[in-house]
Amino acid sequence: MTPANTSLPNGLTQQFPATGIYTDATTQDLTTVVSWSSWDTGVATISNGSGSEGLASAASVGPTTITATSGAVSGSTTLNVTDAVLQSITFSAADTDVPLGLTHQYTA
Repeated sequence: MTPANTSLPNGLTQQFPATGIYTDATTQDLTTVVSWSSWDTGVATISNGSGSEGLASAASVGPTTITATSGAVSGSTTLNVTDAVLQSITFSAADTDVPLGLTHQYTA
């Protein structure tokens, strides 16, 4: 399961994808069909709701294990919720020229 051993500031969310690896070496995105769980729901919850499957929400500082299960097969990773505080914001493309009539997507 990715991302592995993730740190997440308290109060934020993290999307976890689940990828199934089969005996013939093929892979399949299983994010919407596995059952998601968090070992310590006081630290973070994880959604099984339609449209938000695999979305973890940090609730308090500490570690928890996030698990995705399909039948008898499961995968897990550690989520560490921290007390980190936002310090600054950067842009992916700071000084960009955009021709009139066109658009540009910024990422902060």
